Amino acid sequence: MKYPDPAGLKLYDRAGPWTLMARTELDGHGQVAVLEDLTRPDGPIMYLAGGGPLLVLPKTLAATAEPATGLYRGHTLAEVLGDVDLLRNEFLAGGHEPTWAEVAAAFPPIRRAVVETGSVRSNPHTFVGTPQTIDTIPVYYGREYGHRLNPLALTPELAPAIDGEYVEEGIVGGWLPAVRTVYPVAAGVGWDATLFAGVHTRNLFQQPTFHRYLRIAGGAVDRALYFNSYLPYPLDGNCDAAQFYRELFDLHSFWGKAVTGPVQTALPLAWLPDFVRHAFALEAITRVGDHPRYGTVTKDYGGGEHDGFQDVFNTSVSSATEWGRYQTARSAIDNYFTEFVRDDGSIDYRGPEIGQYGRMLSTLSQYAEYSGDYEVFDRYTGRIAAIVQILATRLATARARPAADPSHGLIRGRQEADTSFLTADVAVHDYEQPYWNNSALSWRGFRDLSRVWRHLGTQRNDAGLRRAADDLAASASRLRRDLDRAVERSLRTGRDLSYLPPYAGGTKYHIDSPYRATPESFDDNRVWTEFMGSGVIGRPTLDVIVAYQAAHHGSNLGIMTNRKHIVVFLAHGAGYGFLQHDLIESFLLLYWSLLAHGYTRGTWTAFECVDLDRQRAEHTPFAAAAQLVVAPLTKWMLVFEDPGDDSVWLAKATPRDWLAAGQRIEARGVPTRYGTVGYTITSRLDDRRVEAEVEVDPNGARDPSAFRLRLRTPERREVTEVEIDGARWTGFDADREYVTLPGFGGTYAVTVYYA
Repeated sequence: MKYPDPAGLKLYDRAGPWTLMARTELDGHGQVAVLEDLTRPDGPIMYLAGGGPLLVLPKTLAATAEPATGLYRGHTLAEVLGDVDLLRNEFLAGGHEPTWAEVAAAFPPIRRAVVETGSVRSNPHTFVGTPQTIDTIPVYYGREYGHRLNPLALTPELAPAIDGEYVEEGIVGGWLPAVRTVYPVAAGVGWDATLFAGVHTRNLFQQPTFHRYLRIAGGAVDRALYFNSYLPYPLDGNCDAAQFYRELFDLHSFWGKAVTGPVQTALPLAWLPDFVRHAFALEAITRVGDHPRYGTVTKDYGGGEHDGFQDVFNTSVSSATEWGRYQTARSAIDNYFTEFVRDDGSIDYRGPEIGQYGRMLSTLSQYAEYSGDYEVFDRYTGRIAAIVQILATRLATARARPAADPSHGLIRGRQEADTSFLTADVAVHDYEQPYWNNSALSWRGFRDLSRVWRHLGTQRNDAGLRRAADDLAASASRLRRDLDRAVERSLRTGRDLSYLPPYAGGTKYHIDSPYRATPESFDDNRVWTEFMGSGVIGRPTLDVIVAYQAAHHGSNLGIMTNRKHIVVFLAHGAGYGFLQHDLIESFLLLYWSLLAHGYTRGTWTAFECVDLDRQRAEHTPFAAAAQLVVAPLTKWMLVFEDPGDDSVWLAKATPRDWLAAGQRIEARGVPTRYGTVGYTITSRLDDRRVEAEVEVDPNGARDPSAFRLRLRTPERREVTEVEIDGARWTGFDADREYVTLPGFGGTYAVTVYYA
């Protein structure tokens, strides 16, 4: 490719599509020209040195305005937000596989975030920052701008776009935490604003920011303003443009090192890997070094009293582990077990979530098995044992209950931390109930930890540790039997649909009480999603839960709700359950719905819970646990470890249109408990075949039961023959569209032929 020669260009001159934006000097690179393609909405920024590109930063842009037509699939807003999950039923009717485009078109993008209906206050739409400071800079799209730079102070031209809510938003650098906002002014004319947090900080309490405002008319710069953190006085005392581009270059270098890992993916939706990487960057911004925060900016979520939330630990560590970001995961473990876990296993937080104690054991076990770093179990052995004891003590009490009691053997306790904080009647009602998620997540934690203890006991020839592992595994097996029996005893059939109460032996329907008014109605959505995400739930039980919720105001677009919002930060649990039981269409509906409607469309920022009524827009604020939901779901779509039979699925849930003729799916360096896997799948369906190269590095502590490669073709093409390494292979299931690999290590060339 031929690049322009900037030598003869003056500032803001154009050479073809490229505009010269600045000349500057970069350490180690000498003189650099910065050019930008302003002729198209996604035109990149290019740093040119020595006649070639030193760095190219792509730009994205998405509309936030409500489309004039096509919403709600022809229904009214009231209909799609009614008691029945109407759009879920339509999307999944007849085994239809929802696509990104049709799910995204069902609702408008998020374009506002009010605190409550009629309020003049807003929650931030997104934010920028670094892990180096406590300070985080909010971005608002209304007339509330925080305490930095108000764009209306620059020009009143922006007011119609702001008040009319038709600004556009995006990211500079593909995935970097650099926010782009475009304010259309007239045909071919608009203001293009870029904001990012500088990485050279001098003050723990104050984050520097850099701002660029370009008035662009006909693809050319009409006016350019650059600012460092605040509006200067007088206004024309602008920041030096060269400094802005130096800081932007350093931003790319900083985050390229901060958010890194071994997993490399190339997908037909090219922006998906950037979405995941951006999620990790925003979660890192919420931290101060390794210290976690649940939210940011708002006191309700970013206050220090929320830092110890168990969901923050579990989601951040498990997400980092799934993507092989072991240093990040280990730092978070060390921080949490040092600052928040007490010697008796209790958490320095406003209230316990009993099931999340079990998930903590799974999170630690997964990290050790993936990374090979078992030292955490030596460093924190006392506190880990204390967590086990918390659950074991409650389990012993449960097993002492009469055998005829439907809740016999199930762990009682509060399943949501807010019970201790928001519940005025906590002294009136008994919230110490045998919620399904308490026992389900404890089963998983015991099972996973027993495997780690057995590995360590064998490796160290420690008979005592092996006995402890056997005892824990036996306890997990018994807990599973008690769970299955309790579900069978607790199912109710007296109304329109079969119903499982939120806890064993429950006699009341949660829908009969206002949300969070009774033990049955207090965050029942957490019970369902965590039960589904535990790996222990059976398919009939999952079907009962999903069907009842979809019929009784409990889900929308296939995502569990709190009767008003879709609950983003817990949605990965339902996704896991759908994948476990091979409900791929349900998984993809949930996945696309979250990405399109749980995150801002152009800046990929999540709210804890999202209001699908975009005019009302009473979303709860940003939450780090919600931000990361995309990471495990995407990993599981590409590589999924079945908790039932210990098999590993490759490409289990990739969309069918990703294997249209000429398409390619690639995932490399993906970690599992059984070693690292990678594959490239190339569709040659125009020649009636699909080819795959699969690599398995058996560096885990044990082998799986099988590696299964799934090839989900458009229109479910009929398989006629399979070859591996050029030889005919009969180890495939044509109905379920997978090939079982012939071993547990090595490289395999797979070719599948179709009718």
